[in-house]
Amino acid sequence: MSISEISSKISFILKDELSLDEDKREVVEYSLNVVMSITIGLFFVIIVSMFLGVLETTLTITIAAGILRVFAGGAHCSTPFKCNFFGSIFFPSLGLLTYYVSQNVSNIYFMLFASFISLLISLSSFMKYSPADTPAKPISNKKKTGLRRISVTIVILYFALAVLLIFFKLDPEYILSIIIGMTWQAFIITPTGYRFLNKVDYGLTWLSLFYRKTKDKGGVF
Repeated sequence: MSISEISSKISFILKDELSLDEDKREVVEYSLNVVMSITIGLFFVIIVSMFLGVLETTLTITIAAGILRVFAGGAHCSTPFKCNFFGSIFFPSLGLLTYYVSQNVSNIYFMLFASFISLLISLSSFMKYSPADTPAKPISNKKKTGLRRISVTIVILYFALAVLLIFFKLDPEYILSIIIGMTWQAFIITPTGYRFLNKVDYGLTWLSLFYRKTKDKGGVF
């Protein structure tokens, strides 16, 4: 049973118990779907990152990107399962890469340079593309302006936090995690980011079909 089916069943139960109208039931169903998807996705990100030994780094990247995503939007896969599958591999991989880079490059000037470049890239992206909506869920111009301002403010705060951590000479692992989380979210709202996720989505669909065909033929999968 999929997340959508579970959310739908629970929403109908709540509708009967709380005497909700159809509009409120749909809101409940959507909210349950979002909360369950995020919870499951985060659970698998934590499990994989713990296995790789980069839990703190991965969570820092995920949270930094996730906070911005709330206001900036961005590309995503066609189903919650694909999003969670991709996230459970991609974010721990980013965490692992960040960890190894931080162990070998901790020069204060490099960290300041990386933070500044990330700031320029992020500001350019968020000012031009944030918030990234979809044809199915368009955002009014007035609301877009407010969300864009919030996104830009968060980017500036991230940069200030990174610089502060650099001067206090804290672990570069966390500084790079903030920078990478911010830069990833700046990328995923661009047209190139959307094309990248579309290719990921296509690849996951192909893998799913390959798995089913192999299974039907009695293969090792």
